[in-house]
Amino acid sequence: MVWRKARTLPGDDTAARMWMFGIARRVLSTYRRTVRRHSALRDKLRAELAARPNRSANAQDSELHTVLGILDQLDQEIIRLTYWDGFTQKEAAQILGLPEGTVRSRHHRARIALRHAVGAAPDISMPR
Repeated sequence: MVWRKARTLPGDDTAARMWMFGIARRVLSTYRRTVRRHSALRDKLRAELAARPNRSANAQDSELHTVLGILDQLDQEIIRLTYWDGFTQKEAAQILGLPEGTVRSRHHRARIALRHAVGAAPDISMPR
């Protein structure tokens, strides 16, 4: 941030230092607000998902949960958010508080693992 406003930097060393502390304080304040908003959104989504009625326990759902069990918790959550809840990978990254590239790569690897687990041919693609 400091480099963006370098022209307005005070000439006095003490004033310049105080000016930079002010910028740092505002940047940290913005970061803290962002973290609080993301946490609140995550909590709200978890509460909403917990309040939903459970899906019917038919054989297909049971098989699906078994296959999803091969993935670690984070990958399962990414798959649920993108396929069941209809979020994009970018939105899932925001919900989980992860970089978009991390969610994209984990999503890709999870799809490959699931495809392998259900014995699908490599040329059969799962919906995105």
